[in-house]
Amino acid sequence: MYTKLALIGGLVLFSMIGCGKVEGEFAFKYLLDSDYRRIRGIPEFNGSREVRWIYLFNNIRGYHKIGVVIMKKELVWVDIDTRIDNINEANDTIYGVIKDYKEGRHAILITENGRIIDRKEFDIYSDEED
Repeated sequence: MYTKLALIGGLVLFSMIGCGKVEGEFAFKYLLDSDYRRIRGIPEFNGSREVRWIYLFNNIRGYHKIGVVIMKKELVWVDIDTRIDNINEANDTIYGVIKDYKEGRHAILITENGRIIDRKEFDIYSDEED
């Protein structure tokens, strides 16, 4: 009897902890594409084309202030843009645009309360000859 109650209590506690975690995934598309696509690994984008990105959260509950940080790899990672977006059950997606970025490695960080929720690195290349 006590073992059964302990098992049920453990499952309830485990599900409560899991519900509080905020997570999701990135997807990208070029301006004229109709659909966003998930990309595994580190995508490469042409610097002369505009790329749109989204971050879709899974099972959001309540209201969250989410930080979005765009960084560029120099000698160290350097912030090039930051903003705060608000999400909730009705608005569970963050949108962004990759446009006019210099060549090199970049990263998008999704944060909440100083904790990194997710990170996606990407490379910008130029098709121009030097």
